[in-house]
Amino acid sequence: MALLAVGREGLETALFLWAGAKAAGDTTDPLLGAVLGLAVAIVLATQSPRVRCGWISESSLPGPRSC
Repeated sequence: MALLAVGREGLETALFLWAGAKAAGDTTDPLLGAVLGLAVAIVLATQSPRVRCGWISESSLPGPRSC
């Protein structure tokens, strides 16, 4: 189920970027915005502190324990 949700969001993002590029004409602004957005996402994902899960009780975690 999660795979379908992620795939749908990816498709939605691709269509959104494609529509922005078509509407912008010959300018590269939509591509520049997409690249900057990806760069910011990568920096935030790699530089953010890891979340500690010690405060979550073991009984409240569904499935495999990832914390």
